[in-house]
Amino acid sequence: MIKPKAYKTEIIDKNTAKVNFQLTQDLFYLKGHFEVQPLLPGVVQVGYVVDFSKELLNLDVITNFQVIKFLSPIIPEDTV
Repeated sequence: MIKPKAYKTEIIDKNTAKVNFQLTQDLFYLKGHFEVQPLLPGVVQVGYVVDFSKELLNLDVITNFQVIKFLSPIIPEDTV
């Protein structure tokens, strides 16, 4: 998975970490998703959770979701 160019991580405890980044306009995953208002695809958001959980906490995240709902779009220049 292509991660943001710059991000900060903080490990809180053995099961908790924070990752902060600003979503830049040039992120690969924004291309073509969507023309009028680019947004970070949900599958990429889940991928970030899986990758950072493994990298920072050595946790395996189960991703066989039956239903998942994203309440707020993440758009370029948002801080996540």
